[in-house]
Amino acid sequence: TVPQPTEPGPTVPGPTIGTAVPGTAAPSVPLGPCGGGVTGAVNGGTCCFDQSATANPPCPATDLAQTCDKYGNGNFRDCYFNCKIAFCCIHDSGLTDYSPPCRDAPNCQQFNPCYIIWWKLHDTIGPATFERLEQAEAFYNVNVDFLTTDLQTDQDFLQQLYGHHFDTFPDPNKNTVDDLDFENEANW
Repeated sequence: TVPQPTEPGPTVPGPTIGTAVPGTAAPSVPLGPCGGGVTGAVNGGTCCFDQSATANPPCPATDLAQTCDKYGNGNFRDCYFNCKIAFCCIHDSGLTDYSPPCRDAPNCQQFNPCYIIWWKLHDTIGPATFERLEQAEAFYNVNVDFLTTDLQTDQDFLQQLYGHHFDTFPDPNKNTVDDLDFENEANW
């Protein structure tokens, strides 16, 4: 069985000091060295290169590395909520209006701890919509119902997660991507 959290996680993550919520002003953080001679905002060991209100993705949570540390008491649920805003960093989809990529954005490199989430969301049995989230390790405190529920309430992430697999819409008669597109062998 998969360990379940004792308390339900947030349906929408709240801001963490050092992060910006899209559409709001980023916190003021002093500039300092970020490594390699690059200067950016340093807060709690996390570097942020673009603190603007329009940064996509915004600055990462200051505790992102700990939250996503499988061996250091991190957990999937919290890591997922802190990382999904940066999913655009890992793809180059041609569907720029549906699943816009942002892989060259200055803050993308600070979301490296999210690799564990991106890997697990692509751990499938068959097509991309057949995720295998459950795993008998404490870090994986979610199941596929968790993802299904979140995707029903977050259309932008749904489009990022599934739309990034395509450069054009598989069916020219619709401007969306759905299960049928993934189950159609012609798209494999």
